[in-house]
Amino acid sequence: MSEDTAYTDAVESARRALGAELRPEVAAAFDQLGQAALDTFAESGGADLGDAEVAIEEVLLAVWTEAASAFAAESYDALVPPSKLDPPDAGTWAEQIRLFLFGEDSYGAAMVASITQTLRDRFAALAEAAREALGSGETDADVVEEMREAWTEIAGTRAAVVVETEVVGASNYGVHLGAEAAAAAVPEGFDKVWDAVIDEDTRETHSAANGQRVRLGDSFVLGGLSTPWPGHPSLPPGERINCRCTVSFFPAETVRSAGTRSANEQSVYAFEKAERDAAIREAYPALKSKHGSAYALTVLAEEHAVSERTVERALGWG
Repeated sequence: MSEDTAYTDAVESARRALGAELRPEVAAAFDQLGQAALDTFAESGGADLGDAEVAIEEVLLAVWTEAASAFAAESYDALVPPSKLDPPDAGTWAEQIRLFLFGEDSYGAAMVASITQTLRDRFAALAEAAREALGSGETDADVVEEMREAWTEIAGTRAAVVVETEVVGASNYGVHLGAEAAAAAVPEGFDKVWDAVIDEDTRETHSAANGQRVRLGDSFVLGGLSTPWPGHPSLPPGERINCRCTVSFFPAETVRSAGTRSANEQSVYAFEKAERDAAIREAYPALKSKHGSAYALTVLAEEHAVSERTVERALGWG
């Protein structure tokens, strides 16, 4: 696998294609949950998604199995010399993915809980708006029909966010899984490199991690956090949602190329960033109080030689 942008472009293209396939299925599953709950609302006024966790777990496992299995196979084929070792079968990949999500670490349970809670919150807000509409004189049938249409739109929007985030996480787990299996046929083992998509939407921490190179079994450092690959479920939402980074692999004996960053170098960066972000958070309230938010963002961006978006992230705005 190479370190040029052709690799990240190819990965992003494959993710988009897979996401386009999965998004309608996830949207339909989310929509079905809400439509069933709306049947209850129409009958009794109750507003709850019920035992949604079971359905969400099935959706999450399906997305991860599809994405991770495909990328694991691609990674393995790219790294193992032809005919040197038979690849694991699809069932082996699927079982490893299931254990990763719902085994000892229970990453999947936390992800299911987060997705479900967001859907519950959206449904509760929709039901509250419906009760207000009923109080203003709209008929039951009209209100429920409006709720059904609104929920279908909500389901589609949430499905897009979930699929984009989870396809990235699953694909990175998949290429890592493929590399781990391939290591059995490559005595020197592999190094892995963090590959970020660099543009105006890239988080600063992810831009800084770009090029960081470590051994296959070691972790990258992302803004002071340790992670085996981008999009790992242990990362906080602010470092995971809408991440587009990926990982490439190289035989461990190859020379580290210019621009790659070691974990120690990344740790120094993380410390410096933490100090800068603390200074931004300390200075912002007074500047905002005296001159307004827009002025404060501009001044702090100039003072620290960063973008206003970076200042917003330092302030915890996303």
